[in-house]
Amino acid sequence: MIKSDSMNTKRQLTLWQIISLNIGLLGVQFAWSLAVANMSGIYGLFGAKVSSLGYLWLAPSIVALLIPPFIGYLSDRTHTIFGKRIPYIFVGSVLTAICMLILPNVHSLFMAAILLCIFSATINIALQPYRPLVADVVPAKSHTKLYAIQAGLIGIGATLASAAPWVFLHLFHVRNIVVGVPLEIRFAFYGGAIALIITGFWTLVVCKSMLPAHEKITTPKLEGSFLNIVKQKAISLLTIPRVMRQVSYVQFFTWLGVFGFIVYLTPAIEQAIFHVSPTAHLLHNASYHKLVEKSTVLTGLACAAYMLANVAFAYCIPLLSKLISRKKIHIIALLFGAASLISLRYVHQESWLLFAMIGFGIAWASFNSIPFAMIAAELPANKLGYYMGVFNAAICLPQIIVSVFAGYLLLKVLHNSAANLMLLSGVCFVIAALLMLPINDRG
Repeated sequence: MIKSDSMNTKRQLTLWQIISLNIGLLGVQFAWSLAVANMSGIYGLFGAKVSSLGYLWLAPSIVALLIPPFIGYLSDRTHTIFGKRIPYIFVGSVLTAICMLILPNVHSLFMAAILLCIFSATINIALQPYRPLVADVVPAKSHTKLYAIQAGLIGIGATLASAAPWVFLHLFHVRNIVVGVPLEIRFAFYGGAIALIITGFWTLVVCKSMLPAHEKITTPKLEGSFLNIVKQKAISLLTIPRVMRQVSYVQFFTWLGVFGFIVYLTPAIEQAIFHVSPTAHLLHNASYHKLVEKSTVLTGLACAAYMLANVAFAYCIPLLSKLISRKKIHIIALLFGAASLISLRYVHQESWLLFAMIGFGIAWASFNSIPFAMIAAELPANKLGYYMGVFNAAICLPQIIVSVFAGYLLLKVLHNSAANLMLLSGVCFVIAALLMLPINDRG
């Protein structure tokens, strides 16, 4: 197997170069976090039932499952003067920015769901190449540090995005509307579009000089017939490195919990803190609209709280990994996340909600960096983008499962309580931590 370190063109980067290489992630995560924090609330504003939220996230999850391996395969073989990955990052960022300008101006549940599907496709085009881009440029011994910095930049972008509606609402005294998407959320989406354009352009122009010399060729390269490509990829799936397979199981259960949290945090806040009835959507009056808006803005603030914790912990990961090990750090972080999610079942005040987010932020930093660092050095360099795309299935399949079954669980087992679903999400984190125990990580 050809390992990443066999590339003699790889080199150590300065902190500024590392930040520049990954700055686009800040814009991409700004956009993604706006969707994570606000889409369930937007669906609620258009009258969606709590038990239907999972189904509304189903199509975007399927899109997110299919796009990354395809983009990874293409980026492994598409060589330009801007390298293999950067053209996809830039094009995906521009398309996502356009989608963000349109999405908050929709006037129906159906159009909101369609726009979220398109958003899911374009943002995965922009996001997927960042993981292999790091491994393309730097040697394996620097992967933990680089992916930790990625997680930190993800956290900064997500913190800004999550807090943006609250800032617009309180700092600029935005006047709310009775129907449609509130103005503070619209303004936040517009800001996300601007951030995507700026950071995508930065990546396109500034990062070109950091690429290994062997990437800077001008001949596009796409080999083989479609059937031959499918055959090759099927064979590749049978030869996935053992560590990647083990870490995939960990990510699978982690993201079962994460996606339950993403989809149902807003209704959990509605029910636990603002005491909104699960059947209140049937009224769909101004009072209900106001409570959903408050819950959506508070969801953003909660996301900002856990992302601040994510930023702080992300930059501790390289040092802690040397003192203990990546494996032990990830187990501890997942258990912190589990405690945080389980506590949401019993939180009824805004201040305690924000405090409870700290543990989830620690886990977020870990599962957005350590798993990728663990598998990067085990993958063939010429198939890095493809395998990273396949690894993304461990994130997207849980999203599909939550989308299909969570609504049924809510209605039939959990008494329509989104807070009870937070408890199940915490249990998934505990299972993920246990699955880390048999993994032999060399980092």
